[in-house]
Amino acid sequence: MTNIVNILGYFSQRELGAAFRVERKAQKRTQQWVADQCKFRRQTIADIEKGKNVEVFTLMAALNALGKGLLITDRRIALDQLGDLFKEDDNDDCDLAHNPLGRKKRLMCH
Repeated sequence: MTNIVNILGYFSQRELGAAFRVERKAQKRTQQWVADQCKFRRQTIADIEKGKNVEVFTLMAALNALGKGLLITDRRIALDQLGDLFKEDDNDDCDLAHNPLGRKKRLMCH
């Protein structure tokens, strides 16, 4: 099943922090490296990754250090993606979605 978070184009603060951590590690960068690039404390980067409340400037600077940014998109689901929300899972009687944190969420049971 397609990741429902990606279909909806929405990340919670915690999911955004987890996605930031995944990207940082994929680039083989440490929290300290990102902090040094932004002239922040390492704890500030840890706070972003935990999904804590940080200023927009802080988040944008940290993303920029990794060569990333934010994109404003429409949260409405495109009709061609709507069917992906209700695809049957061959291994279960219920449809499941996976989020970036690895948890499963039940969407609909038959």
